[in-house]
Amino acid sequence: MRHNLLLWEHGRRASPVVGIILAAGQARRMGRAKLALPWGRETVIARVVQLAQAAACEPVVVVTGGWAQAVRDALAAYAVHFAWNPEYADGSMTRSLQIGLRHAPPWAEAALIFLGDQPHLPPSLGQAVRAAWPRAAEAIWQPSYHGRRGHPWLLPRRWWPALLAWPPERTLRAFIQHYAIPRYTVPSPNDAILHDMDTPEDYQRLLARYGPGSDNGGNM
Repeated sequence: MRHNLLLWEHGRRASPVVGIILAAGQARRMGRAKLALPWGRETVIARVVQLAQAAACEPVVVVTGGWAQAVRDALAAYAVHFAWNPEYADGSMTRSLQIGLRHAPPWAEAALIFLGDQPHLPPSLGQAVRAAWPRAAEAIWQPSYHGRRGHPWLLPRRWWPALLAWPPERTLRAFIQHYAIPRYTVPSPNDAILHDMDTPEDYQRLLARYGPGSDNGGNM
């Protein structure tokens, strides 16, 4: 923890919300570094960083694991902070989020959590989740589409200590249920939150449906 405080000692206190991007997966079904694939003039992971920045998250912490160097290279032009998950091979999203929270600055009051393989979300989504947060400041906020929840979701600092103590082999869903954390939603304008990209076919389908130039493509 002392290292974390030193890390942010000279940082400016600009935003109460830290953006955490979970980008530690091995992309086995894709067979290559899916987060470094092109998305318009950017890469998949760069677009997700832009989504976090559009929601006024500062800083943005990218949790890496598999394909870590490819992710770093793809974000060479971005002012982000990297956090390494050395046990990425176990596939635990809980562990990756715990690592991201440990790299958050001490002034952060909440974390807005993104998946690294959802570049197709509209920028307004993260903005809406963040804007709704003060209405119930100790609750989880996330988008929903026809009753199904998705990312990005906001976790207030109130729950960070409990999550950091939660067994990393257990799921985030079980954590939320165990502590009966209140959950509220904001409506998603389309079904983008229900999709991510695990296979080459997923990538091509999402690029055609939501990518730059498509009818559903979000604009920055």
